[in-house]
Amino acid sequence: MRRKHARLTQFVYRQMFQNGCGWASLILAFSLWMPAFAATAQENHTPVVRFDTRRIVVAGIDIQVEVAMTRQQRQQGLMYREYLPANEGMLFIYPSPRILRFWMRNTRIPLDIAFIDRQGIIRSIQPMPRTESDDRTVSPSPAMYALEMNLGWFRENDVCVGDRVSF
Repeated sequence: MRRKHARLTQFVYRQMFQNGCGWASLILAFSLWMPAFAATAQENHTPVVRFDTRRIVVAGIDIQVEVAMTRQQRQQGLMYREYLPANEGMLFIYPSPRILRFWMRNTRIPLDIAFIDRQGIIRSIQPMPRTESDDRTVSPSPAMYALEMNLGWFRENDVCVGDRVSF
């Protein structure tokens, strides 16, 4: 991607100066071209945060999760993903119980979220449909863990509030 844009920049620069357009035209062309480049770069954002994976059991169902323990991992979560395989999700782990707040900005997959207490008991399950707003999904009580799965996964697998998660 960078090579393509570098070549385009060189081409525009050569054309303008060979045709006698000068610096003013170069600045104008660059100012018109740069916003398009920035939008393309944002749309093609590739996350650089890495996640460890582990197997957990949710109400007797074995699933694989990516684990978000650091602040950077929790901030990125499942943003920019196009697909989440069945029986896979993301487990957010916090150092102590607290009211948790999640948003769906740049998250392309509709999700459900389960808020889980220190003992591994699911205290709330809420849908998080795909949206670009900053609306937050908030845990109704302090939680130490949050588990994001595909929208409908908890209902389809008869997982309910009060069920246990084993880590």
